[in-house]
Amino acid sequence: MSLISFIRLLAKHLKTMLLAGLLLAGVVWYGTRNEKKEYTSHTLINTGLVSGYNLESSEGAKVDYAYTNNEIENLLSLASSYEMIEELAMNLLAEYIIMDEPNPDLITLEGWERMKEKEVHDVRLLVKVVGDKEKTLENIRKYREERTENAVQLLLYGKHPFFGIEHLKELQAMREGKSDQLRFKYSTTDPAVCRYTLEKLTEIFIDKHRRIKQIQSTDVLEFFENATKEAQENLDTREDRLLSFMIQNKIINYYEQTRYIAAAKEDLDEMYFLELMTLAGADSTLKRLELEMEKHMSLPELNAGLIMKRDKLAKLSARIAEYELFRLDSFPADLSALQELKLKSSELQEEIQHSVSASFAVNRTPEGVELKNLLTQWLNKVMDVEQSMARLGVFKKRKVEFEEIYSKFAPWGSRIKRYEREIDVAERAYLENLHSYNQARLHKFNMMMSANLKVIDQPFLPIKPAESKRKMLVVVGFLAGFILVLAAAIALELMDSSLKTPIRATEQTGLEIAGAFPLFPGISQKKQVIDFSKVRERSIGQFLQQIKLHLRNQEKPHDGPQRIAIISTRQGEGKSFVTQMAVEKLRATGERVAYIFPNPPLSDRHPDDFCYQPDIHFFEKKSEEKLIREAGFSDKDYQYIFLELPALLTDTYPVDLLAQYDLSLVVARSNRSWNHADAKSLDNFKKGISALPKLVLNGLHPEALEDSLGEIPKRRSRLRQLVKGMVLYLQPSA
Repeated sequence: MSLISFIRLLAKHLKTMLLAGLLLAGVVWYGTRNEKKEYTSHTLINTGLVSGYNLESSEGAKVDYAYTNNEIENLLSLASSYEMIEELAMNLLAEYIIMDEPNPDLITLEGWERMKEKEVHDVRLLVKVVGDKEKTLENIRKYREERTENAVQLLLYGKHPFFGIEHLKELQAMREGKSDQLRFKYSTTDPAVCRYTLEKLTEIFIDKHRRIKQIQSTDVLEFFENATKEAQENLDTREDRLLSFMIQNKIINYYEQTRYIAAAKEDLDEMYFLELMTLAGADSTLKRLELEMEKHMSLPELNAGLIMKRDKLAKLSARIAEYELFRLDSFPADLSALQELKLKSSELQEEIQHSVSASFAVNRTPEGVELKNLLTQWLNKVMDVEQSMARLGVFKKRKVEFEEIYSKFAPWGSRIKRYEREIDVAERAYLENLHSYNQARLHKFNMMMSANLKVIDQPFLPIKPAESKRKMLVVVGFLAGFILVLAAAIALELMDSSLKTPIRATEQTGLEIAGAFPLFPGISQKKQVIDFSKVRERSIGQFLQQIKLHLRNQEKPHDGPQRIAIISTRQGEGKSFVTQMAVEKLRATGERVAYIFPNPPLSDRHPDDFCYQPDIHFFEKKSEEKLIREAGFSDKDYQYIFLELPALLTDTYPVDLLAQYDLSLVVARSNRSWNHADAKSLDNFKKGISALPKLVLNGLHPEALEDSLGEIPKRRSRLRQLVKGMVLYLQPSA
C-alpha cells in the first residue's frame, strides 16, 4: 500500500474512526465516573548483598554480580509470591477485625466505614476472638483452608481494597536501579491502610527471608555435625582397640622395645660366643694340667673331695650370671645381693684352694715347678670351667627366652601398623569433617548476618491522593477506538482480492486494459466534489481511442465494418452501459454504428439498435443477419458493429460468428474478484477468436482512475492540495 493510498483510506474512514473513538471515550468516561481516589506509599530496603560486610568478606575481593543478581531476583520473587500475598492478607484481616474502634495510625474514618460493610461484618462474626489476634488469625487460616465456600474466602480472594488478594497483587516489588536495594510500592483508597500494609509486608518479608536462610544453613550444619560425631566415634573406637591390645600385651612403646630387644640379643650372642671361647681355652689348659698332675697325685681322689664345693661354686656362678644378664636387660637387679653372691663365690674358691693345699705336701716336678703352684693353676682352671659352663647354661636359657619374645613381637608389629593406619584414616576423616563443620557454622552465621535486611526508608503516610488516570483512560479509549477502526480498514484493504484498480485487474486477468469507467453517482446526488461529466468524457474518449488504435494496427482480412464484441463472464458487469456510451459517442461524431444486444425490444431505441433473443440455436449463428432476423439489415451500411453477448458462464455464444470479429472487449466490475471460473471461461472464449480480448473495467472508485486518466478533476481545499503535493513529492511513484 502506497502512502497516498493510505491517506485516501484514512480520509475515507475518518468519520467512522472519529465516531468510534468518541464512542469508546464516552464509555470509558461513564465507566470511571465513580472512580475512587487512591493513595500511594513506598518503602526502601537494603539487602547488603554488595555494599554489606560479612564473615566471609575479604579485602579486595571481587563482587560476584551473577550471584548478586540471582539473590535479588529471588528476593523479588519472594516478595511478590502468592503465598506471601496470602499471608499478608490474612494478617491484615486479623489486625483490622479485632479493632473495636478506629485507630488513626491504621485506618481513617472513611476506611472504618468500609469495615462496617456486610462482607467484612460476616467475617467478623465467624473468626473474631476479642483481644486475641493470634487466635483470630488461626480462625482465618482454618476457614481459608475449608473446601466449602465461606465469607472468609470470598473476602480474601476478592477485590476488597484492604484485604482482597486480587487487589494486594498490585503491590510492586522492584530493584532500585542497579543497586542492592529493593523498593516496595503500594496504592489503595485509604492512606493509613496503605502505610500499614507496607509495614506489615516488610515485616513478613524479612521474617520469611530469615527463616528460609536459616533452614538452608541448618540442614547443611546438621549434616556436617552428624558426620563429625560419627567420625569422632569411629576414631575413638580405633584408638581404644589399639590401647586394649597394648595393655593386654604389656606394650609401652613397641618400637623402642623392639629396638632394645634386638640390641640386647646381639649383646647376648656376643657374650655367648666369648664365653664359649673362654670355656674352650680353660678346658684345654685344664686337660694339660691334669695330664701333668697325674704323675704326682691321684686326681679322682682330689675331685671326689671337691665335688660338693664345685657344685656349690657352679650354682653361685650361675646365679651371678643371671644377675648380670638381668641387669643387661634393664630389669631391676638387687645390687647388694649380687655383691653378696660374689663374696660367697670368692670365699668358696679360697676354701677349695685351702683344702687342696692342705691335703698335699709341697713338692717339685722334674721340671722344677712346685707342685703346689701346679695344683693352684689346675684348681683355677677347674673353677673357670665350672663358671663358664654355668654361664653358658644361663646364656642358652636366655636365648630361648629371646626366641619366645621374637615370636610374639613379630606379628604384633603388623597388627599395630594396621591399627595405626586405621587410626590415621579415621583421624583424617574426623579432621576433614570437623573443618567442614566449622565452615558450615561460619557460613550459617554469615547467612544469618546477610539475612538481616535493613529498612532504609520507612513507608510514609500519603497526604495527597495520586493523580487520577481518568483523563488518560479517556484519551486511550478514544485512540483505541480510532486505531481499531483504522486497523480494520487497513486489514480489509489488504485482504481485498477484487480487481479494484487497472493495474491489479491486469495482473489478475492477464488482459490489457482498453478502458476504465468510474461508478457514476445517481441523479439525486446533487453536490458532487468530482466533475463526473469531465471524467465521463475522458473515459469514453480514451476507451474509443484504444479501440481505434487496436483496429488500425490489426490487419483486416475482409472488407466491411469494424466488428467489436462486448462480453463478460458474469451478469451485471455493465456491458450495456459501457457499449451504449461508446455507441452514442461514435454516432455523435457522424459514424454509423449498429448496436446488437440481447435485450427485449425498446420502444425508444435508435433505428440502428437491434436486439436478438438467445435460443437453442444461438451458438450456431454465423452472421448478424441470421442473428437479428430483421429485413433490410446489411452490414455494408455500417462502419462499426457492436455485438453484446450474454454472460459466458450462464449462456452460450456463436463461435463461428465471433471468429469474424476484429476485437473482443471483456467488461468486468472493479468491486469483484477474478476466480478460476472466470479465467477458465475466458480461456475457452480465446480459442474461438483471432485476437486477444481486452479488458474494460467498470465501476471504479474515481481515485483509482488516476492510473489511467491522470489527475481527476475535483474541488480540493488548499490543505488537501498541500498534502497531496507533499505526498507526491515524497513518493513520486504513487
